[in-house]
Amino acid sequence: MSLQIPLSCRSNMMLLAALLALGVMEVVEAIEPQSVASSAGGRAQLPEVPAELIDPAFAGKVDLAAIRDAIGALDAKALIDEAAKLFLAEQQLGKKHKSLNFGALVDLALRITGDKHDSAALDHITEVLSRLQTKDFDEKIAATKLLMERPRKISAGPNVPTSETTPGAIVLYNALMKQVKTALLVGDRRALASLRQKIQALQELHPKQRQHLFSLCDEAIASLPSNIPAESLALSKLSAPYLQ
Repeated sequence: MSLQIPLSCRSNMMLLAALLALGVMEVVEAIEPQSVASSAGGRAQLPEVPAELIDPAFAGKVDLAAIRDAIGALDAKALIDEAAKLFLAEQQLGKKHKSLNFGALVDLALRITGDKHDSAALDHITEVLSRLQTKDFDEKIAATKLLMERPRKISAGPNVPTSETTPGAIVLYNALMKQVKTALLVGDRRALASLRQKIQALQELHPKQRQHLFSLCDEAIASLPSNIPAESLALSKLSAPYLQ
C-alpha cells in the first residue's frame, strides 16, 4: 500500500531523521504531527460546516469553522478564545446556541491542555475564564495541573527499537496517536472504530506500533458511552474531517 504523506509531514520526517541520526529521542515539543488525512491548504480543503449546527442568530458572533480548526489542530488556546466568543454572544442575545455548549468547549480545551502538558495554554484558559468571571471550572483547572508533571515526547512506540523502524513510520505513528486522542477527546466511538480499521491497513507501521494503536483505540472505545452526549454531538461533527 502506498501512503501519500503531506509536505508538512515530509518536513517533519526530515527533522526526525536528523534527530534519530544524533540519537536524540527525548524530544519535547519538537514535532507536531499533522493529521494523516489533512494536507497543506488548511480550511479551504475542508467540507462546509454541517448546516444543522449553524444558528442564524449567532451569525458574525460565533465561528463554527474556527472552532473546527481549533479542534483539528488540538489548539486549546484558540478553542478557549472561540468559547469565550460563544459565552459573550449568549449573554448578549439572552439565549443559548442551538448546537454549541460553552461548558463542553471549555472541558475539551482543558482535556487537550492536560494531554499536551501545555502550561501556556492552561494559563491562557485560566485568564480567559477569569475575564469572563466564571468559576465553574476551578476544580477542573486544578485537576488539569496535576496531569502536567512530565513533558510530552515524540515516541517510536512502546518497546520499538529505532533500528527496527523508520522516520516515516514514527511520524505516521505519532500522527495516528493524535487522531486517536482527538477522537477520544471529543468522545467519538465511531471515529475510533474507523481509525482502527485504517491502522490495520497501514503496512508502514512496525507491528508493535500497530498493536499499541489498536490498544489505545480499544481502551478509548471502552471508556466512552455508547451514545454521544448531546453537549458533545456538535464537537464530534466538527472534528469529523480530521478523523477520516
